[in-house]
Amino acid sequence: MYGTALHLMHRWDLSGSQFAFRVAERRLIADVMKAASALGDGHSYAVAAGLLACQDPSTLRTVIPAGLIAFALELLVQTAVKAIVRRPRPFRRSAVILARVRPPGDFSFPSGHAAGAFVFASLAASVHPSAAAPCYSLAALVAVSRVANGVHYPSDVIAGAILGMVSAGIGVRLVR
Repeated sequence: MYGTALHLMHRWDLSGSQFAFRVAERRLIADVMKAASALGDGHSYAVAAGLLACQDPSTLRTVIPAGLIAFALELLVQTAVKAIVRRPRPFRRSAVILARVRPPGDFSFPSGHAAGAFVFASLAASVHPSAAAPCYSLAALVAVSRVANGVHYPSDVIAGAILGMVSAGIGVRLVR
């Protein structure tokens, strides 16, 4: 039973990856997906945090220590899980999927880009609830871009999103 469920999940993942990759073959969509993926590289989080801090500088007392804890926890867990699971990226398992962006490593589960994007969105939402919808929308776009760019399966980014939100929640709880 366990093997059958895993096989079904992999088939769903592969189908979802192939579908997203085909949709992103359109030039405009491909360009948007590459740009969204680049947002998840991490550099943009400092800029966005600075913009949010301009609205209320007192939030930095919470966001900076919570963010350091959350991003460190997310990186530690994500790195450990990737080393244990060792799931090959979709472009390595499917002849119809190519990597449109350079992946940071060999393994795909969980998505570090999705995790980081959801850490940031969760932290921003915790101090600026009005920023929740745009931040989570952007985090979701980063996650989808990783599938459309051929470097992650849908379950990778779902797991990364959960990891990011849990890590942010722990960071905020430890600081408050």
